[in-house]
Amino acid sequence: MKKNKIYLLLVSIAITFISYLAYTAFHHYQSSQPSVEIKPAKNEEAVPEKPKPKIIKFGIVIDSLHVEENKVKRNETLLQILNRYNMSDYFIKEVIYKSKKKFNLNSIKAGASYTAYYNNDSINKLKMLVYEAGVTDKVIFKFIDTFSIERDIKYPDTIRRSIAGNITTSVYETLKNLNTPSVLAYELSRIFSSKVDFFKIQQGDNFKIIYD
Repeated sequence: MKKNKIYLLLVSIAITFISYLAYTAFHHYQSSQPSVEIKPAKNEEAVPEKPKPKIIKFGIVIDSLHVEENKVKRNETLLQILNRYNMSDYFIKEVIYKSKKKFNLNSIKAGASYTAYYNNDSINKLKMLVYEAGVTDKVIFKFIDTFSIERDIKYPDTIRRSIAGNITTSVYETLKNLNTPSVLAYELSRIFSSKVDFFKIQQGDNFKIIYD
C-alpha cells in the first residue's frame, strides 16, 4: 500500500513537471514571434454619382417638365389651347403678333397633334408647345422669358435614279419588267401626254429616264 502511494506521488510530480515544461516552451515560442499590428480598415470614400445627362428638346431642357400629348379638337383654336395652360395675356398678344410672319394661326386643323411641355406644379405654366403642321413640319412655340416661334421642317432625302431599256411590248410592261415604281408609268403619261404619242411607240425603240 505504501509503495502505491509513492508511485502515485512520483506520477503526479512527473505530470506537473511536464506541464511546466510545455507552458514554458509555448510562452517562449509566442515571445519569439514578430508582433502583428492590426489596423482598422479605412472607410472607403464614396464615389460620387455621375450626373444624369440632360434631356433637351428643341433647345429647352425638359427633364423637370411635364409632357402632355394631345390633338386639336373640332373648332378649337391655338389661343384656346394656350388659355388651357394658364397663358398670360402678354404672351397671348406676343403669339398673335410674332406668328404672322412664320405661321398662320388660322391654319390649325382639327385632329392635328401637338405636345405641351409645362411645369409640373399647381400652376402648370406652359414652357413650350410643339404643333405638328405636317409629317415633316413642326411649329415650336416657346414661352421662357420672352416668346419665340420656330419652324422645324425636315425635307426628305432626294435620290436620283436613271433607267434605260428597249421597248418589248409596251412602255408600261417594259417599265414593270425593269422593277421601276408603278407610279412612274402614270407620271410619264401625265407629263408627256401632250408631247409624246405613246400609241406610236414600237418594239425596239429605246429610252432613258432620269427621275427622283
